[in-house]
Amino acid sequence: REETLFSADLLSHPISLNTMHIPNLDSLGLSRTKGFLSNDPPLLQFNDSYYSRWDELIEKLPDLISSDKLSDEIKTLPLLSICKLSTELDFRRAYVVLAFLVHGYVWGGSQDGKPTETIPPQLSEPFLATCENLGMQPVLSYAGLCLWNWVAKEDLKSNLEDRFYQLDQLKSVGTFTGTRGEDAFYHVPVLIEAEGGPLVSLLLDAVAAAQKEDIAFVTNVLNRSAD
Repeated sequence: REETLFSADLLSHPISLNTMHIPNLDSLGLSRTKGFLSNDPPLLQFNDSYYSRWDELIEKLPDLISSDKLSDEIKTLPLLSICKLSTELDFRRAYVVLAFLVHGYVWGGSQDGKPTETIPPQLSEPFLATCENLGMQPVLSYAGLCLWNWVAKEDLKSNLEDRFYQLDQLKSVGTFTGTRGEDAFYHVPVLIEAEGGPLVSLLLDAVAAAQKEDIAFVTNVLNRSAD
């Protein structure tokens, strides 16, 4: 019955290609070649050394969790403002770093094995401010786990316009265990995003062509998409 009602609703409110707005990918931070990965790869470290402690903590996070020392490290962490985060890439790195530290602190920061109920201001305040700036919810998301959570090993150079990195060339910005298995869990979706990235702009071009009734172009695009 629900399927019948849903279908009837669609028929009573048909979508008109002539009135559909074609979004500008640049304004959404999307790439015409890499889709949701964007043209700019994630930062290896923050642009401002003011955040060097965040860089140090995310690098040591697996060891701090396994040695039950994360809570002690967080207690000595100064309360840093987001005022020196100047670019979108800076804010994305801050989101990834702080999200991993927050989740690591909650689930692996206590020595009794129980989740921690209170997050200290050294983590909570900049994390909430960063999430507000990005329009994100204060929880580790697909963007934080995958889209913004990769860098090339040893800063390998790659022509991202032609060919993306291989799986063994990537490492995570944030990881709880430091294992290759966890890295692969995050990076296989990244490789899929890179492979399918051109489809975003390609299919939007098809919608624009359909508005102009350019059947040949639409047919060509659908065939390319299928490939």
